[in-house]
Amino acid sequence: MKSGGRAAPPMRRLIAYAVDWYLSAILSGLPLLLANAMRTGLPVPDTSLPPGSSGWLYGGAGTLLGLLYYMLPLLRWEGQTPGKRLLGLRVITLDGDRLSLRQVLIRQAAGLLLLEGVLVFPSQLLRELFARVAGGQAAQILQYAMVGVAIVSVLMGIYSRQRQMLHDRLAGTFEIYTHDEDK
Repeated sequence: MKSGGRAAPPMRRLIAYAVDWYLSAILSGLPLLLANAMRTGLPVPDTSLPPGSSGWLYGGAGTLLGLLYYMLPLLRWEGQTPGKRLLGLRVITLDGDRLSLRQVLIRQAAGLLLLEGVLVFPSQLLRELFARVAGGQAAQILQYAMVGVAIVSVLMGIYSRQRQMLHDRLAGTFEIYTHDEDK
């Protein structure tokens, strides 16, 4: 490992996650808020999928915005989302290098959004779209599976040597505490 930083402390990761979850939920929910306000004429916050084909459009747009929230900052800010930046964390490769687009796609899209998807709002939109195709019972089974995977991943993040969660292991990345880099 090239980097001098130490593995990110679990509590810092949790707080950074909360910040990113909140911001990504706002961004992901915007298309749905607008669609439902236009549909009902009411200024009531509603992030449910609109009925019919517009649900696909606005649900897909919300999912895409959420995915972009988690991906673009990691690429532009050298491994930091707004929450990670605020808490002094950085995602790097196992060699200490910058993340590649492939690693960000694996880490964020495959790992965080699909496997551990119960943890992020854009994934909820994906599950709701999935329920429209496969039915509510299939979506419920998928959600239970995601909860199981998320629990295992969190335990990996707490107890593994480099505190790698599942999405980090899949992408060959880990999070460091950047305060150590400044010393």
